[in-house]
Amino acid sequence: MLEDIFGSQSRPGKEPPPSNLLFHARIADELMRGFPSLECLATHATSTNSVIPSLVATLQWLLWVGGTQLPTAFYEAELDYIGKHMFHRRDEGPGEPMTGKHHHEWKPA
Repeated sequence: MLEDIFGSQSRPGKEPPPSNLLFHARIADELMRGFPSLECLATHATSTNSVIPSLVATLQWLLWVGGTQLPTAFYEAELDYIGKHMFHRRDEGPGEPMTGKHHHEWKPA
């Protein structure tokens, strides 16, 4: 597959490969086609207490790079735990960049 993609660099009139290979149509198609199987495998392995760190890490990486939400929920929860920092709920939409409207009492005062 990579020979087909990078071999086009030496052929005149061919478009060069994108700088990020995830944007190449053939690679993106392969990832989308294989994603459900990877998800199923990781779920099954986790439910049977099997150790598959590289496959789970791959699944998490694909979810992260393909996600539309920034991974800020944990960061917001940490700040909220410390004190006056509030958090946003995802069901309220993106909103403006400001302190959130919600607070959770993480531990008794």
